[in-house]
Amino acid sequence: MNNPYILNPGKYFLGDPSIVIQKKGVAIKFINQLWDKVYEDDIRFKKIMVDDIDIYLMKSIAGDGMFEGIGTDSGVICIIDFNNMQNELLFRIPTIEKGFKWLIFETEISVFEENGILKFQNGLEINTNH
Repeated sequence: MNNPYILNPGKYFLGDPSIVIQKKGVAIKFINQLWDKVYEDDIRFKKIMVDDIDIYLMKSIAGDGMFEGIGTDSGVICIIDFNNMQNELLFRIPTIEKGFKWLIFETEISVFEENGILKFQNGLEINTNH
């Protein structure tokens, strides 16, 4: 088990950060800071903070692809608390769940990475090895 984190009860985005981060205005600086932190080290799964927003990131072992319904064109899958996505200058909220998932947790839950598999305490696993 590598880098376990606790997610508080609530709604979370699970998917490629490029799906929800705007590609204009102040969001350009935000996304550049995010990518700088993604690639600043070799840690596969980590929590970063950009503009006071916590983002949990996992680098996919297989790179781009579809993993249990989660698609990535950036080789990264992230978890973002929906409450932190309310800044419309930074985020756009997709209405149709396609290539990502909305996760809702009634209680706090742990999440960690093991051998390229993102594992949630409730049994959900995203295997990025294939």
